[in-house]
Amino acid sequence: MIVKQSKMPDSTGLTASLANFVARLDENDLPGEARDIALSGFIDCLAVLFAGWNAPAATHMRRAAGADRWDDPLKSSGLPAQEEALHLAIAAHALDFDDTAIAGHPSAVLVPAILAELKSNPNSGLRAIAAWVAGYEVWAELAAREADPLHGKGWHPSAVYGPPAAAAAIAALRDLDADKTQTALSIAASMTGGLVAQFGTWMKPWQLARAAQAGHVAASLAETGMEAAPDALEHPRGFLGALSPYGKARLDGPRAAELHVLQQGLNIKFYPVCYAMHRSLDAAAELVEDNDIDPAQVAAVDIEIGATQAGLLHYSRPETVAQARFSLQFAIAAILLRRKCGLGELAEDFILSEPVRALTAVITMTALKERSLDEPAHSPWDRVTIRMKDGDVLVSRKVDFPLGHFRKPAGPDALKRKFDDCLTGSLPADRADTLYRALAGLPVLTSTTSLFELREFADA
Repeated sequence: MIVKQSKMPDSTGLTASLANFVARLDENDLPGEARDIALSGFIDCLAVLFAGWNAPAATHMRRAAGADRWDDPLKSSGLPAQEEALHLAIAAHALDFDDTAIAGHPSAVLVPAILAELKSNPNSGLRAIAAWVAGYEVWAELAAREADPLHGKGWHPSAVYGPPAAAAAIAALRDLDADKTQTALSIAASMTGGLVAQFGTWMKPWQLARAAQAGHVAASLAETGMEAAPDALEHPRGFLGALSPYGKARLDGPRAAELHVLQQGLNIKFYPVCYAMHRSLDAAAELVEDNDIDPAQVAAVDIEIGATQAGLLHYSRPETVAQARFSLQFAIAAILLRRKCGLGELAEDFILSEPVRALTAVITMTALKERSLDEPAHSPWDRVTIRMKDGDVLVSRKVDFPLGHFRKPAGPDALKRKFDDCLTGSLPADRADTLYRALAGLPVLTSTTSLFELREFADA
């Protein structure tokens, strides 16, 4: 399945088998479900990329690059593709509203890298989708070989797995043979890294952006004939072995035969905050809605949540918007006060307001040691308990998957509403709708050129 003729590396190790898979990936043989998952990643990522285009992290980067006048991510910046990938990716992750899977944020790395490549080297829409799948599969295979959450050691998984994944996507788009793809993966393995300590600062999206950029650099160096270790991913002192928190990473054997994307899918976020808290927010929102809770009457709130999740959410009294994205106390306060936690709540005046401050002071977390079999960085479930001043105790159900999770998908109407909300203020409504329709038609698009010519297809 999914086979295209290509020169194969001699080695049968992990790096070689992944390279062979990427080089032989045939977009025409992609299972329909895999294509649909990738397409949802493209649509959602473009939405949050537009929403984050003028976030401080993105504008600082454009200013540093002398690209202040680049006002539309779909237009060319005049920068090399590897630099465009950096800027597109930092905007895609700036609001922490992009999709998640395999312990990270695959589309915010892969889609910007692919878009930057397509601007200079147009391809078919289906080939772009196949490149996303190639990147996802490399990322997922590497993550599947690690028994322990990288977060727990302080590694930022998206910045760790992102470079080889992006390199795979660009290699697929450029139709590199297996030898050159193997070299690109090896080079990208040496360009990896990122710290959980940066969560809650603008460096978090920058770490992701570097991953997208690294994919371009790695593929370009491989094309020139740059030498790299043929087993950089599986070598005992290579990628997996060096990064493994407790040395448990599986190094032997080729990649899995089946597609990971069909097993793990993609999770669409409906809160622009760290995914570690989404189950808790769903639980709190249900309690508030079902009991018509008056926030002034709340005495205390406790959230049972996984220990790794709790470790990521380390801002109990956030001072900035970036910190608030990693504050469960803030997000729960927003749910109590406004019955939502959306882009409008991520504003400094609301974050620092007295009602929010009063509620965050009475919100605590209880860490659960058990791990979910589906997502080891999470506990099997989250639960919220609200104690009212009159003595009532309200306890939520145990939430195992938030709305938008691969196992609890949202309907197309909810996805379209998120798309429209993200593009409000960035594009006129008719242009936003045109972009949505163009992206929805990506699998049958013969050339991606039209994606970057909004005016042309808006008038069609």
